[in-house]
Amino acid sequence: MVGKLYKAFIDYLQSLPPTQFVILLHHNADPDAICAAEVYGQMFLRMNKKHSYKIYSDDVNQTATRIMKEFNISVLETEIEFNGGSTCFVTVDTANVSQLGKYAPMVSDRDIGLLVIDHHDTSELADEADASIVDTSSSSTCVLADKTLQAADITPNARMATLILSGHMYDSRRMLYGTTSEIMKRFGELIDLGGDFEKANELLQATMSIGERIARFKASQRLKYHVFNDFLVVTSKVGAFEASVARSYIGMGADIALVLAPKGKELRGSARCNLNINIGEVMSELATEFGGTGGGHAAAAGFNISPVPSNDIQKQIQSRFINLVKTRLSQETS
Repeated sequence: MVGKLYKAFIDYLQSLPPTQFVILLHHNADPDAICAAEVYGQMFLRMNKKHSYKIYSDDVNQTATRIMKEFNISVLETEIEFNGGSTCFVTVDTANVSQLGKYAPMVSDRDIGLLVIDHHDTSELADEADASIVDTSSSSTCVLADKTLQAADITPNARMATLILSGHMYDSRRMLYGTTSEIMKRFGELIDLGGDFEKANELLQATMSIGERIARFKASQRLKYHVFNDFLVVTSKVGAFEASVARSYIGMGADIALVLAPKGKELRGSARCNLNINIGEVMSELATEFGGTGGGHAAAAGFNISPVPSNDIQKQIQSRFINLVKTRLSQETS
């Protein structure tokens, strides 16, 4: 059953006049964000033919690019164009303003409506929203999109069903995390509606670029490890692909990993964890201490700090991360 949270969101949408929805995604948008954004955009059109939507993101990742090509999804990186009518920002899969990259100032200084759709544990944007769906119990934004469709009594077509399958499979690491019996049952229904499970799985079979593979090796040259009781925590620094590097360290046997990446005018951090602590809370606290913003999930999170701190400060950030993690591990094992 779909809860009151979703029904209240639909009630708000139904009260809107013909609206241009400007859908904004986090920088380096992934398939879950892309697929959910397109499903919501199509839902807006199904609710009112006079609505319109455009999706914007400050860059997308390699796997998301394949999704966009396969389903002919347009994600713009240009300046936002307004048509002069009723307009509303919609942030999707984005916990805080800084994750919007170059579009962040427009949302911070906005004078138009804001809708927030998110499933992160540390979502901050919802406090400023006119209406929101923030469901931290959901393992993917595409599950939120599907529940919203059900609340609106809209049956997804085959394309939308495949997008939902693709996004959730990406965020759940091929159903390894956060996939309940309820979700599996619903996925069966989506497949019956024409959702192509095999295509979704094929699109997510990523082949790492030479640049990404080199980044992993470069980061390993800078790797530092810390042993606390029987736990292994690693930190490193790289020029790009920080999330990929952090994931690789977990695959190599680390329990917790933090990878820093100075990019342009900001320092990005990506963390992964396979222990029973909330790494999203750690990254949020760490970012706040150093003048940035951060957050995410219990197992995966990130931060943005602008401008890029000095090398000495970056070393302090890594040390502080280790201390925060040790404190939480001590509490967990005591």
